[in-house]
Amino acid sequence: MLLAILWFITYSTSDALQLMNQNSNIVYTQFQVTNDMITSNLTIELSSKSSSVPLILLVKKEGKPNFYYDIPSDTYFIDADYVDFQAWIQNSANSFITIHQSDLSVGSIYYIGIYSEIWDVSYYISIYPKLNSVCLPGCVSANYSSCEGGSCSCGEKYSGNDCSILYNITEIDENSTFSLSPSEWKFFAFSISDSYGFTTTLEKLSGDPKFYFYPYWADPYLPSMFYNLFSASFEKTKTHLSVDYDNSHWDLWTYSVNCRGEANCEFAIKITTYSDSSGKNLIWIIVVVVVVVFVVCVLIPIAIRTMIKFRSERLAQMLYDRPANPLTPEEMEKLYPSVAWCSLEREKETCSVCLEEFEGEAKVRKLICEHIFHVKCIDEWTQTNAKCPLCKKVLNGENQDEDISTSSRNPAQPEIQREEENKENEENKEAEEEREESETERRKRKKEKRKRRKREKESERNEELNGIEEFKESTREDNNAEESEVRKRHKKNKGQKIESKEDKSFN
Repeated sequence: MLLAILWFITYSTSDALQLMNQNSNIVYTQFQVTNDMITSNLTIELSSKSSSVPLILLVKKEGKPNFYYDIPSDTYFIDADYVDFQAWIQNSANSFITIHQSDLSVGSIYYIGIYSEIWDVSYYISIYPKLNSVCLPGCVSANYSSCEGGSCSCGEKYSGNDCSILYNITEIDENSTFSLSPSEWKFFAFSISDSYGFTTTLEKLSGDPKFYFYPYWADPYLPSMFYNLFSASFEKTKTHLSVDYDNSHWDLWTYSVNCRGEANCEFAIKITTYSDSSGKNLIWIIVVVVVVVFVVCVLIPIAIRTMIKFRSERLAQMLYDRPANPLTPEEMEKLYPSVAWCSLEREKETCSVCLEEFEGEAKVRKLICEHIFHVKCIDEWTQTNAKCPLCKKVLNGENQDEDISTSSRNPAQPEIQREEENKENEENKEAEEEREESETERRKRKKEKRKRRKREKESERNEELNGIEEFKESTREDNNAEESEVRKRHKKNKGQKIESKEDKSFN
């Protein structure tokens, strides 16, 4: 059957509305606002001859409205300034949209869209003025309280343009089960007064239900794909779903359920509330307490110990690096008399100042730290710093006492002082090992140097021998050449003499 459209227009002739092309499941028309239309509110009414075909009325200013369902994301998308889908959810024959007088301006073009999934139906569109004191047709019923300012003021548990939508009350902390027919909608309400938020537990028993949640203060807007703060649906393989919402602004909430598909839907729902001091906030409080305890009991003590250790190490390093009062050679002789190296009866060692080995009767000094140096080397050293070059041991008794008294004024704890002493002993041991290693390396270098010189001398001697042999060979060759030349001349002269004799005898 072809689509039949009749226009009933109060303000202008029939050519003020033009039928436009059908786009997917939507057909469009438009009208232009005239001077007569801006005197009051404007009502657009959609009427259908068949009450079994659901329709959605959409209106947008200066552009085509749009409405479609995206299957992959399971989401409805809408682009419209005014929407009335109450006729769709109730299979009603009439749908109404009221445009307020303040939104109307002469010359503006409004586009009207009618969405339907079945187009084998006739319908009418009427545009007429709406007095501020008159409610929409159908508003007078047993479900409204009064008609105030041209709008139906619905009684408790009712909503919609004509107060015909009934809200079923969902009790908190109770498990409720409901069933719906294909394409059927049901609306519910629950109160969360004195609560911070709520948790909704959903169980799908059959079919494909989808849920839309919206606060009740948004009345007369019905919770749907057009008006919702959040929605919920089941994946194909899941039958349980939990939704949390934290907000203390609204005490009364509504939600709707739409049974999608061709099968009946059955579901169970349970709503629980929690206060501001419980639920998720309690978890955050526990986390904060744990973090504070960890910082106070673990991180702060570690930081204090680290600072104390760093300070003590710095003081110890300052004492270690500070030069001691110099000593003259005479004072060194009194403190550490010089002796011959051979009298110490020790293995080969090296002076750490000049890096030369101690030999025979060489004069040396043995310090308090058992380190040995040449007299000349250590005397030159102590004239600027009276500390052992290797272990930094103070060589002057008074200076040593002064260092001890200075260290006693160190505010560090005795345990830290013991750590400093252990560290100093370890450093002395490392210095001794480095000295031994340096001495071993020096011996290796000397040995390598001797070997290198020996190889150089052998190569020079070989070069000289090779030169002599080459000279002899060249001399021998020269002599042989001269001898061969002499023999040639001798033979030539001898031949000339024989020829002259023969010439004489012939004559």
